[in-house]
Amino acid sequence: MDERRTTPADRNELARLLYLRVKERAESHGLRFGDDAEERIVGLTFFAADRVLEIRSDLEFAAGVNDAVEAFNTLVDTMVRESTKIQGYRLAYPSVIGERTLTIALASLCPLFPIC
Repeated sequence: MDERRTTPADRNELARLLYLRVKERAESHGLRFGDDAEERIVGLTFFAADRVLEIRSDLEFAAGVNDAVEAFNTLVDTMVRESTKIQGYRLAYPSVIGERTLTIALASLCPLFPIC
């Protein structure tokens, strides 16, 4: 396919899909995002959607979407792991992964296509 997939509906739809998947991943750990982390995660899903939508061929686009889902899964898993390394974090925030864990996870993972 030669046409770029950059219509706002496509971008919003893909970002929404990525957000739902990343939220599901956090919930699979019995956790939710803190407010600040959630705001940043939403921004990252739009950034990732834009990068995936730059892919031209259908086959590479499908792989790009799968790569994005896996990258967000890795991000959440890293946030969870980091939350157990920060002394007192799990006790203070038993059901939340937040801004602090997100910042640490991004620092350790980036560059990670298509998130950063």
